[in-house]
Amino acid sequence: MENKELFDNYVHQFKDWLKTTKNQKSRTVSSRVTNIRTVGKYYDILKEFSIDECQSVLDDLQFSKNDSEPKTSIVIEGNYYNGLATYRQAVRLFVEFLKYINYKVPINSSPSAAKFIGSFDEFKRYVGPKCRNEVNIFCKSEREKHHGICEYCGQKQVLQSAHIKERPVIIKEILDMNYQIGTDLYEVILEDFFVKFKDAHMPIADHIFFLCKSCHDKLDRDHSITVTDIKNRKSGL
Repeated sequence: MENKELFDNYVHQFKDWLKTTKNQKSRTVSSRVTNIRTVGKYYDILKEFSIDECQSVLDDLQFSKNDSEPKTSIVIEGNYYNGLATYRQAVRLFVEFLKYINYKVPINSSPSAAKFIGSFDEFKRYVGPKCRNEVNIFCKSEREKHHGICEYCGQKQVLQSAHIKERPVIIKEILDMNYQIGTDLYEVILEDFFVKFKDAHMPIADHIFFLCKSCHDKLDRDHSITVTDIKNRKSGL
């Protein structure tokens, strides 16, 4: 099924969910469905949900009364502040719906699906940078909840995502369990890998600390603080 057809199928389910589960009136349901279809013309919503639960889309649709122009390319005839707020509300409801039905990303297992074949070190070299970027993307919403306060020193700084279990260890475990075809040889469907990689970080609070650069360096490079130190500090010990 093409992605548009897949999205349309979920929009139909979304419509029923708004009626039966959210008990919304027909006029409201019709507006929400129209809004999510409009957003879907500009964003691959199902893909965005798999990345960061549409947080990037919501950020694009953010518009304050002090903004001169919107981030999104969606064109609105009239008031952007009210119009984009309506679209954001529709996206939030669609995200709630996808969580409600426990939506899982379909894996592309066709012969043309992007694959990696090689050693663990080669995987780290060529795919590792994208793994780092993916962590920053799907941790963004959780990181922002800390309002720039480092979980160890308590200072307000730009926060970084620090792994409790080191990222290469997580990657190696996923490769060994799912993709090993020989001694230090892996055949990896990349789309499938990134779904498993994200799942391995959930819930984020159990796998990631949000630290300033100085404390992150002390944890990962200098080893002058440990995971236990940070957990104790968070617990007030």
